[in-house]
Amino acid sequence: MVEATTDGKRLPLPNCIDIFDRFWFCASPVNQLAQFYRRGELEDCTILLSDWSKCMRAKLHQDEDKKYEIMASASVMVPPVENRVWEYKEAPSWTPSASSDDKASKTGTAAGKTGWWSLWHG
Repeated sequence: MVEATTDGKRLPLPNCIDIFDRFWFCASPVNQLAQFYRRGELEDCTILLSDWSKCMRAKLHQDEDKKYEIMASASVMVPPVENRVWEYKEAPSWTPSASSDDKASKTGTAAGKTGWWSLWHG
């Protein structure tokens, strides 16, 4: 499931210290105040604490299969979902369309001359 990559090798297990650092930052007053300011609620860090405890439990086992079995349900084993705030565009939304080129030719400006000048003085 999550353990296999395209070439058939297993993904490396995450470092427990990295998971603990993420939990520590999540629980920090700076992060909690920022989340409260932005969303009006505190951030729930129990998932990261659970992931850290699973990681520490997995470190106790010698068997690699057992380690992957323990970490399979951890949220750190799932690739992050991209959350794009902005949409990518090929051209800016303020670029005039073909109908504004016709308007520019009617007003006496040079055809094909588009840009901010023609938008303001066209």
